[in-house]
Amino acid sequence: MAHPAWSLAQHGFEVIAGLVVGEQLDELLATCPPIDGGGLRNAVERWPQAKRLVDAPSLAGVITRRLGVAPILTRAILFNKSPGRNWALGLHQDTTIAVEERRDVPEFGPWSIKDGVVHVQAPASVLASMVTVRLHIDDADESNGCLRVVPGTHRRGLIPERELAGMDARAISVEAAAGDAVVMRPLLLHGSGRNTSNRERRVLHMEFANAELPGGLRWHREPTACI
Repeated sequence: MAHPAWSLAQHGFEVIAGLVVGEQLDELLATCPPIDGGGLRNAVERWPQAKRLVDAPSLAGVITRRLGVAPILTRAILFNKSPGRNWALGLHQDTTIAVEERRDVPEFGPWSIKDGVVHVQAPASVLASMVTVRLHIDDADESNGCLRVVPGTHRRGLIPERELAGMDARAISVEAAAGDAVVMRPLLLHGSGRNTSNRERRVLHMEFANAELPGGLRWHREPTACI
């Protein structure tokens, strides 16, 4: 699939065609675990084939080149938007990070616990240093709820909800083939429509960081060997 030359720096996202191909993709398709609800958290810990993917030099190289240092995988969620488990997601920014334990630090909060892992809303300075990799297990297009983004909005910091009105008209669809990866900044406005097809839309969502947190906070680290 041919992809426009989107830039992570300028537009807040880019598409890497064929990051996973051949036997490695076949193995992911054959072993993809079932999902209750919309997503499977701690996916690398629960899915051995995904752990091998994250440990592979190809993915490590992609992230290291974009973060400048060896990355930390802080969160991995397997999403499946299928005809039986379906939703639409309005435009938003990803503002919550996973950490080892709660420590009350200025500008961090509110707090929550998801599947036993502590989460907290982080300031824009932390979120701007992160990248997310969305690896497509299935082909994704508008009919099965592919990603929609508003290019360039990652440069605006935390956007108040009152300013989101009218943004939807500027959103574009980001179609991808199985094995393609969308690399994006968490602060990029993004969302997705409902799956109106009879196909699944599985995505392995992985968040990477490259900087230490303030005030004694520590990233939650997914169990990987090389990253």
